[in-house]
Amino acid sequence: MKYSQTFNNSQFQDTLCPQSLNTFKENIRMKNKEILAMVFPYGLFNKYLKFYDEFLKDYIFEIQDEIRIILIVTNLQAKQVLEDKFAGNKFEILLIPEAVDIWIRDWAPIPVKFGKGKIIYLKPNFTTGYYKGYYQSYIPKLKIASDKLSEYLGIKVIELPLNTDGGNFAFNGKDTIILTNRIISNNETLSIDEIRNIYKRTLGIKNVIFVPVEPGDITGHTDGTLRFIDYKTIIIGKYPKKYKEENMFAEELTKELGTQLGNNCKIIRIENEILDDGNGKSDILSASGNYINFLKINNKIFLPIYGTQSDEKAYYSLKTSVSRYDILKVKAKELIKISKAGGVLNCITWG
Repeated sequence: MKYSQTFNNSQFQDTLCPQSLNTFKENIRMKNKEILAMVFPYGLFNKYLKFYDEFLKDYIFEIQDEIRIILIVTNLQAKQVLEDKFAGNKFEILLIPEAVDIWIRDWAPIPVKFGKGKIIYLKPNFTTGYYKGYYQSYIPKLKIASDKLSEYLGIKVIELPLNTDGGNFAFNGKDTIILTNRIISNNETLSIDEIRNIYKRTLGIKNVIFVPVEPGDITGHTDGTLRFIDYKTIIIGKYPKKYKEENMFAEELTKELGTQLGNNCKIIRIENEILDDGNGKSDILSASGNYINFLKINNKIFLPIYGTQSDEKAYYSLKTSVSRYDILKVKAKELIKISKAGGVLNCITWG
């Protein structure tokens, strides 16, 4: 039903019963909240269920009054499992059969958040460097899943005429994005300047910086290597000196970005550990020991914890350098099962 008459607030409130008015106010309040969406893995990757149960119960639902939580499922059984397990908590369940992968950061629209609250959503031609063989069949399904998520949220997306994904995108909230050079190889028919200008025109920004892919990382993502906290602060990983190749890469990256970003941007270094988690046979580089791939939402940073000496070093570096954020340690016992598959908290969350 469409209404042609325009109401001011008092007129509109007079037309609603108290219950309807409360529902209306709650809907407005929810729309203004920051969104956190995840794919619940029941029926997809059941080996991760214990981690999701623990992460949701002990961390995400602890802030349910602050954020809008959307849990995506691919089947009705998963919907029932969520309703039974987490009755009494505030979350929405969204059925998308095509959401066949938990790495929602990659396939969902890319949220570009500007410092004054403005958000632009980009829709690239979703592609990855790590879906091979059978997993390539995921790509057309996940494109549909992305569209359905956008439709559910009522967000308008801007078509980005580039082959890429959301894991390869770091934005400072103002005028600069950083991408790995995987986007260059994924768009071989375009020159570097053409790729750069597409981003500049689409986002109205002035700086597009390309950096090398971290050694051994077939995803070509930035979000395990560097993260902007704001337009004045960037976090870059570092490695113990015994990891010569990784350490050299991180040092050269820090030096190069220090030059390109200039003195106006503070660089924070966090030591990434490299853990032997039994993932040596996988094509995907394990993310176990990676602290850059944290979840940042509102004024909170959820930091993955692995049970090593580097945990406290990473926590202390963040705590002292970005004191305006509440740093929360995620000590979930099953975290290692997610991280050994190549991603951690940023990869499995979206908003």
